[in-house]
Amino acid sequence: MEVIKKMKFKKILLTTAAFLAAVSILTGTAATAFAATGLEILQKVEDRYVGKTSKAEMKMILADSSGAEKERTLTIYREKIDNKNLNNFQHFHSPSDMMNTTFLVNEKDGSQEKYIYLSSFKKTRKIVSKDNAVRYVSSDFTYEDLDNFHAADYVCDAAVKEETVDNEKAYVIECKKKDADSQYSKFVFKVSVEKELPLQIMLYDKKDGALLKQIENKKLKKVKNIWTPYEVSIKDVKNSSSTKLALDKIEYDLALDKDTFTQRNMEK
Repeated sequence: MEVIKKMKFKKILLTTAAFLAAVSILTGTAATAFAATGLEILQKVEDRYVGKTSKAEMKMILADSSGAEKERTLTIYREKIDNKNLNNFQHFHSPSDMMNTTFLVNEKDGSQEKYIYLSSFKKTRKIVSKDNAVRYVSSDFTYEDLDNFHAADYVCDAAVKEETVDNEKAYVIECKKKDADSQYSKFVFKVSVEKELPLQIMLYDKKDGALLKQIENKKLKKVKNIWTPYEVSIKDVKNSSSTKLALDKIEYDLALDKDTFTQRNMEK
């Protein structure tokens, strides 16, 4: 009789455990073994379909600590063959002192090269790792900020948190870059669960560990079924300055001239 009672008690415990497990899954409180890792989430960001090519007409608005603004116009061309073969070409149209300044990123088989052509000096210069912290065309973006994004470049904490950002459910992932030449001590990515793109990125200074910059993707709209930020802003917390990229028009999967992503095209 005693043996039968013990068997019944064990059966009740097993049934209760199964019920609690089912409830935890339904309510989103399942054990972390069922959740994606930070690196897996960043890989989804990298893998997200953004068109094979794109052409974007944009405004770049620079604001200093006093709130005074300067506006520039530019066109950004992009090509993504796959995750290890990407090209990016930026061409400034105004103001007059910036006209025909161009920036080129070529990545082939995972090896990335960056070049800038400053029209005022009529000279093309290759960007190297020691230029990481140099401001790009006097904006709040540095050359490191313009690197192609690759999940494998980061080491992420095991714990993935969740919070609401701009009324969206987001994963919060803390990472460090493998590259010793990075100017940042750590990154905090807040990635939209639904859209699989970062809503916010917090960048921390390597010198003192303090928050240095905050990048935000805003005004997200679907264009050809691709979630597209119509506003990208970066704030320099220490200098109280900011740079905003405002999208006027974008086209995806269009045919681009074969010379678009060449150094020859930079000086045309």
